[in-house]
Amino acid sequence: MKFLVISTSMSSTSRSRVLAQSAYERLPEAHQSGWLDLQTEGLPLCDGGPAADDRVDRLRREISGSDGILITFGIYNYLAPAATKNALEWAGRAAFEGKVVAFAAVGGGPGSLPSVASLTTPMLLDFGAVVCPKFIYTTGASFADDVLVDPDVQGRLDEFVATWTTLTQRVRAGDHHA
Repeated sequence: MKFLVISTSMSSTSRSRVLAQSAYERLPEAHQSGWLDLQTEGLPLCDGGPAADDRVDRLRREISGSDGILITFGIYNYLAPAATKNALEWAGRAAFEGKVVAFAAVGGGPGSLPSVASLTTPMLLDFGAVVCPKFIYTTGASFADDVLVDPDVQGRLDEFVATWTTLTQRVRAGDHHA
């Protein structure tokens, strides 16, 4: 099994990147884990045309070669940022189809919670992915000095990673009751 955590934030002080790193550190050691940070990847903007770009090829290879993918993002104006959608568009259906995809987000307040659905619906309907029914949502209040300090969120993150990795194992093993 290979699990991939993708941090989609462009900010150098991103709390969603801290959340992504916290999830990555919780991945089971018995499996292969990958890390992809869009801030350092420098993806071009997707214009719907063909991609002859090493950065896009790397993104597609990483996602295609993974069994479970966790996408983390900050929420701005009640939506996932453009960099997140750009990465999904470049990767395309072929990379995500049949994979177990999970989401973790950091928003400004409790009103942004439904924003995660802006990615789950296309992932299910357009990309043919299996979407983990649990996701992590928190706010900036859960962090201090670039560290996730909220014990409630840490506990939910432990449970979330366990659910996502177990679901991935079951789906990849062909368990139709997963």
